[in-house]
Amino acid sequence: MILLKTLVLEPLGAIIITPLFRLVRGTVKAIIRYNGDGTGTVEIVDAGGDIIDILPI
Repeated sequence: MILLKTLVLEPLGAIIITPLFRLVRGTVKAIIRYNGDGTGTVEIVDAGGDIIDILPI
């Protein structure tokens, strides 16, 4: 199985490729939510506050 999720942060923005092959450029942030049991999620949020993708960890 090939993991298609790629997150590349750059100094002036970011390029995000999700499994749906959406390409997002601009200011984004990653919110890491840890559940305390070894699992959690990383939420990729754009500058407007919209969630772009949620990655399980």
